[in-house]
Amino acid sequence: MASNVLGSELVPCSHDPVTGFYRDGCCETGAEDSGTHVVCAEMTQEFLDFSLSVGNDLSTPQPQFQFPGLSPGDRWCLSAHRWQEALDAGVAPPVILASTHMLAIEWVSKRDLFKHALDQDAIPETDTDAEVEEQADVDSTYEETGNYDTDLDTDSELDDRHPKPISEEMDEIVQEMEDIASELRKLKRDMGRLGQELQDEFGDPDEDTEDRRR
Repeated sequence: MASNVLGSELVPCSHDPVTGFYRDGCCETGAEDSGTHVVCAEMTQEFLDFSLSVGNDLSTPQPQFQFPGLSPGDRWCLSAHRWQEALDAGVAPPVILASTHMLAIEWVSKRDLFKHALDQDAIPETDTDAEVEEQADVDSTYEETGNYDTDLDTDSELDDRHPKPISEEMDEIVQEMEDIASELRKLKRDMGRLGQELQDEFGDPDEDTEDRRR
């Protein structure tokens, strides 16, 4: 049996409606599950409305896919990146940690899952005090400095679990491209000046060639 994000045995998420990629009630995953449906979440109307707005209709039944259509209060195994998308939009539905597959933390931070958990009383004290508070320190540093550089021994590990928002990464890429374009323009100007200096000192080689032809 797979493990959950608490480090214990994964327990069923829901049998009514029957959820899971394999429709066995558990947020199990495998090679066939390209969407990584590993986050056991309890639906809210806010989340269902958001999901519909981004083209993922979870409210309308689709019998051909054994999908009953969801209502607020239903529990369902969500795709990890869909849950992260909802989190970024501020509408993440609450999760059930005991039923959330351990692979979820490859997509979302454990701290965010713990923060939105309905079963927070199941969180081990070591996780609460050591990992979650340590992650909070890293997040605080990021808010103040714009980067994750800290003196914590686990900074690189925490960075992987809590990446920068995609919008910030895109801004950085755009800035890097603009810097490269600026450097290229500067190089072009420098080459132009060097060409002019060579021409002033040695003459225009094209003119010499034309003179010889004449």
